This record gives sequence, C-alpha cells and structure tokens, in this order.
Amino acid sequence: MKEQKKLTIQMSIFAFIIFICFGIIILTEKMAPYYSYKIDEKLNKYLKENYASIINELEIGNTNYKNTEYQLKIASAQNSNLYFYLKYSNKKITDTYQEDYLKGKTLLTNTSNSIAEELEKKYKKNFKITILTTLDNFSNQTKEKIIKEENVSSLPIYTLETDLIIPMEIENIIKEINSLHNTLQQDNVNPKNYNFIIIDKNKKQKTLKINNLTKEIIENNEILTTIIYDIINDNDSNILNKYNITYEQIKE
Repeated sequence: MKEQKKLTIQMSIFAFIIFICFGIIILTEKMAPYYSYKIDEKLNKYLKENYASIINELEIGNTNYKNTEYQLKIASAQNSNLYFYLKYSNKKITDTYQEDYLKGKTLLTNTSNSIAEELEKKYKKNFKITILTTLDNFSNQTKEKIIKEENVSSLPIYTLETDLIIPMEIENIIKEINSLHNTLQQDNVNPKNYNFIIIDKNKKQKTLKINNLTKEIIENNEILTTIIYDIINDNDSNILNKYNITYEQIKE
C-alpha cells in the first residue's frame, strides 16, 4: 500500500509539472504578439547599426513571432526573392545575411526552380538546374542580371541535368545529346555543362549517368564520340580524366 501511495504521489507531481510546463508554453505563445513592437525596435536598431551601407537598398517587413522566435524579413528592393532574416530569441539577435543575402541562397534557389520550370513547360520533359557558385562569386554584371532576372537561362552559370530515353548505343546517345544541345542553343539556353541520365529504351542495360559534358565537348564530334565510347565500354581512359568526365551506373 505504501508503494502504491508513493507511486500515486509521484505521478501527481509529474502531472503537475507537465501542467505547469504546458501552461508556460501557452502563456508565452499568447503573450508573444504583445512584445512584437519592442522586439521590432531592437531588430530595426540592429539593422541600422550593422547594415547601414545597404539599408537604402532594402525593403523592411514586419516583425513576426514564429517557432519560438521573433523574425524580421529584409528583402532587396530590386528583387523580393533575395532576402534575409533578423531573428530574436533568448535575448539574442542573429541574422542570415551571409548565407541568404550575400551568397544569395534564397534568390539562387528560386532562380534554379524558375529556369527548370521554364524549360519543362517549353520542352515537355524534366530538368534539374544547379547554380555553380554563390551570388558573391559572380561578376557585378552577371550578379545584376541574376537579381533583375534578365534572361538568366542564357548565362553559363549552371549545370543542366535531364534524361534521355533511347537505345543504349553510342550513335543514339551522341545523336540525342547533339539534338538537345542544338535546340537549347537555338533558344538561347546556355548551361555551363550538362549531366545526362541515359535510360535504355530497350531495357537491356542499366541506366547510365554522365556528368560534366561541356558545350566545347559536345560540339567536337571526335572528342564526344571517344568519351561516349569509353564510357559505354567502361574504359579507364585519359580523355575522361582530361575533361573531368565522370559516369555511374544507376540501379533501378
């Protein structure tokens, strides 16, 4: 009986602690909006003190409480997809300027998706677009075009990946690669390099992925033929190393 009574008391204490914890959480969530004004002042002061040199280029949003912290969204006046956050939590302010704004993570993610959607709509097939570096590594001219979204698909700043469903034969692979490349060039779509996923139409061989075929390689029939021949025959050739071409069999 004593053990049962002891266990009942312990369970009661545990339930009381849980009740108090949930109460504190609920109270914090309910009271959070009432503190937004004061936190907004702190965040705006932080912005003016740390980013005075670019503040005239920015659109400043409103402070919101989300996921147990206060957030203030700061966007470029030129492009709302280029933005970063100021965050307030545990009486400490942090920001995502370096990753999201300077390096352009938010903008480049949107740019990659936009190019892929544009191409998929036009050519009725799937594409994956990977921007090759961060925004701060581009020249000022290129950076400006990206921010202004001026025909970005024409800039050789990304890898284009797509699949080709064809018989797994050298002539067919070369023909389809050339055909797609020429079509894209005519439409002023200019990736830095290509990754092709070759899916055997006859299903006799495994799916093959070829990485880092550049415009220069594709437009040189002799080099392209040698590369595809060595890949199909799994040759450890110097030409693959020379042009940094890699390939892999993809299991279905």
